[in-house]
Amino acid sequence: MESAAGILLLREGWLARKGERLVTGLSGKATLSRKGNGVSAIGALSEAPGEGGAVVGSLRLPFDVTLSSHLKPVAMHSSGFSARVYGVPVDGHISYEAQRPEPLSAALRVAQAKLTSLNPFLQRHDLQATAGTASGTAVLAGKNAQELKLSGRIALAGITGKRGKDPVAVKEGVVTVALRQQGGHRQASGEANLAGIAFGSRSGDARFRYRLEDEQVSLEGVQARLGAARVAATRIAGRLPPRVASAGRVPLVVELEGGTWHQGDLELSGLSGRTRGDMVTSGAEKWLEGTATLFSRAVTMKGYAAGGAQLQARFDRAGGHAGLSGKFLGGELDAEAVFRPFAPEGGVTFKATLQDGGAAQAASFLPKTAIIRPTAGHLEVRSSGTYSGKRGVECRFETRGRGLAFSKSGKSALSGASLFLSGSYSTGKLSIGEGLFSPGKGVALRARGQVAELFSSKRSGIITFSLPGTPVEALVDATVNLIPPALQEATLKGALSADATLEFREGRQLLEGVVDVRDARIESAPQKLAMSDINGRIPVSLDLSGKSASQPKDTREFSRGNYQRLLGQLGGLPAGGEQFTVGRTVFGTLELGKLTLQLRASQGLMEIAPLRTTLYDGAILGSGYLAVRDKPTYRVDLLVNGLSLKKLCRSLPSLQGYISGRVDGVISVRGVGGGILGMTGFVDLWAREGGGEKMLVSKEFLQRLAKQKLSGFFLTRDRAYDEAEIKANLQEGDLSFNTLKIVNTNFFGVKDLNVNIAPTQNRIALEHLLESIKEAAVRGKPATGEPPAEKAPAKQELVPEFKWEE
Repeated sequence: MESAAGILLLREGWLARKGERLVTGLSGKATLSRKGNGVSAIGALSEAPGEGGAVVGSLRLPFDVTLSSHLKPVAMHSSGFSARVYGVPVDGHISYEAQRPEPLSAALRVAQAKLTSLNPFLQRHDLQATAGTASGTAVLAGKNAQELKLSGRIALAGITGKRGKDPVAVKEGVVTVALRQQGGHRQASGEANLAGIAFGSRSGDARFRYRLEDEQVSLEGVQARLGAARVAATRIAGRLPPRVASAGRVPLVVELEGGTWHQGDLELSGLSGRTRGDMVTSGAEKWLEGTATLFSRAVTMKGYAAGGAQLQARFDRAGGHAGLSGKFLGGELDAEAVFRPFAPEGGVTFKATLQDGGAAQAASFLPKTAIIRPTAGHLEVRSSGTYSGKRGVECRFETRGRGLAFSKSGKSALSGASLFLSGSYSTGKLSIGEGLFSPGKGVALRARGQVAELFSSKRSGIITFSLPGTPVEALVDATVNLIPPALQEATLKGALSADATLEFREGRQLLEGVVDVRDARIESAPQKLAMSDINGRIPVSLDLSGKSASQPKDTREFSRGNYQRLLGQLGGLPAGGEQFTVGRTVFGTLELGKLTLQLRASQGLMEIAPLRTTLYDGAILGSGYLAVRDKPTYRVDLLVNGLSLKKLCRSLPSLQGYISGRVDGVISVRGVGGGILGMTGFVDLWAREGGGEKMLVSKEFLQRLAKQKLSGFFLTRDRAYDEAEIKANLQEGDLSFNTLKIVNTNFFGVKDLNVNIAPTQNRIALEHLLESIKEAAVRGKPATGEPPAEKAPAKQELVPEFKWEE
């Protein structure tokens, strides 16, 4: 063609591909003219207003085309074209120069497109956008549509929508791409950085690099989070389904390198794996065929390296079968599971076994606040059951432990213990069919019961415990490091049995039961303590949650003013509850008669009502209670009635005959927590005549108080006194004496005897006082007049001496 001139017009044009309208209502005009040895066509294409229903709309395409004399394209330019593709606005420019190495070039821009416009396209993939925008740019160059290079960037903001029925969202994200297509091969690479991803109820972030080469795709430098799970991988590679696949069969190939998975206290590191197989479709049925392996170099739980693990799975039409093997708690872990990948409602059937696990390693799974922790021993665990999304885990289990050792607050507590536990778990309910714990030879604590909603604060249920008749010696040998140090050196005899229930209800943990004691005795030479003929039943009620232990209903006020009334009340109380007796108690020089306790316990409160015993020909009555809140809370109130000072002095040979009279009084002690420092209380004692004893004080006693040899008419014989009392307060382990006096007022109203403690030195540590009572038996001489047995010199008195005012 040598020349051409004229005008070309297009009306109501449309373009379709595979039945889909790409553009409709197309119109255009082109002016033809001679240009050099060729032909030039200059004009524009546009879409008629109001047209819709096609992929491309709102088209405006100006063009300047140059053709050779043989009508071959020589050059084409379109500047400022615009269109809406699936409702997304696109503008830019396109050019073609046949003489360039890469004749085709274009620059495209998308500015703040609403993703709801893409719903017709997204719905093909079961996606729907409800809000959000996207913007981007792209630059491409190449010889033709089969040989292209493209680079671009897409930015996302505020995207929300659904995939099926599940909500999805992306708060913001950026994706870059560099694409090259040549000779039938495709290569693409880029980066993706997505923040505020949400799928269902879980949210997270993702960042990775990607690379695509034909059917091979790989992700590198993966960092992702979804909910509580965090995932990282050096490389994840796979193969895209081929464009033309065998009928009903799609190959699946995935490889993982350098992976890490972290959720809560569990971390899998050094992950690597491979999947090889096919997804097969036959009618409405789908299944997998092939194999998969996954290896974890290290499994860490709560910061403890539990070992490595390897997972192997095979798939066929019947379903999947997976096997897990590895190290856990230092032992061998083996597990199997059977499942159907495309029928998750059918759940997973599993069984697992742990052989020769280390009990010490299990301590890492306990709370940091746990006082008692395993330190040695071996564990064996077996479990089998099912898992489904609706019902969770349902299984039976059996646990054995041997050679177990435990520590308490970092110190050795138990050793050589054994454990057996079997039961089941289903929909949050734990059932213990048989439980047995033996801390040592001859001791066996049994348990059974069930607890519903185990992992909820609303857990409820009852576990029963029983300890059959057990020799006290065997129990002490097994738990020697758990009993108080004062009893570790003692000789203990007798038999114990116990029954108890632990009830979980409304946030409480209520332990209630009884301990039966038969023919027991305690002898401790270092503590100067001997208790014999111990029999009876001790009821127990402890609120281990420490939330709502009740207070005793008795509101008696123990004081000197209420003494006579309290004495009558306690003396007349009927014998209720359980009875516990001690035939004889000796502490240093103190010797009690038969001690009888009436005990009752309920709703976290343990009460003594009343206590009865005798001391130095006098009576002691009292009451008390123990309750547990954040710390144990206790109180003991005692009434002393008619205690003989003459017999008291007789029990201390060095004080024999010093003073006589009868003592009445009130002693009250209360405390929170353990130890003497947590105790408070008071002592109020006074002397009187009665029971055949006059109120007399010897001259030797007065001379000893004065620390000098006194003489005179008033010291020729024992002196009478008409008033003697001791008042003291107990606070932070110290007993402070407010009053300690011996006074006599004669016929003329004159005090001819007045012994008072000096106000500058009136305090003694309770520990020293108790030590003095023990040591008094060593320092004194026998009352029988027999020579004392040879012994080492008594150690120096640790208790500070009192200074007397008069």
